[in-house]
Amino acid sequence: MKKALFFCLALCFLASLSGVAGAALYWDTQTTPSPPFDYDLNSPFYYEWTHGALGAGMSISSASVSLRAFDVSLPNEIDKVYAYDGAIKTYLGNLDGASGNWSLTTFPLGPVFYDDIQSGLQIAFENTGVWYVYLDFSYLQIEATTLTPLPGTLLLLGGGLAGLALMGRRFKKV
Repeated sequence: MKKALFFCLALCFLASLSGVAGAALYWDTQTTPSPPFDYDLNSPFYYEWTHGALGAGMSISSASVSLRAFDVSLPNEIDKVYAYDGAIKTYLGNLDGASGNWSLTTFPLGPVFYDDIQSGLQIAFENTGVWYVYLDFSYLQIEATTLTPLPGTLLLLGGGLAGLALMGRRFKKV
């Protein structure tokens, strides 16, 4: 009986220390900067912005960043998108689109960027052509799991069961 009671209490204690993983989808939208109206449209431009920090305690399983742009004039215009892995600027790809139209280009972010996402991901945009492009927003989408600790209910349950077992044993002796 003592072994069973000890096993029950130990099991409840260990279960109360564990957690439940919950999957969630997080996103952060940043309005992206664009050149002022009096900007010289015949020269390249470069901008950077930072997405808000996700915070610690998240286990990221996938992430992507999307940029919405107007008037991406391919092939004459090359609009490069970068993300920072720490201090290293990493090329993600070029914007897709057509002249006179809105387009949304999505770039997957690999695990090397997950720590940067948790502290605030920095994105850079470089227009190397001689054509103007209007950036509307940058959208960071993250799928992450969180570890939610179980409350001490299992400890209380184990204590209650142990108390009932002791009470039953006490009444059995009488």
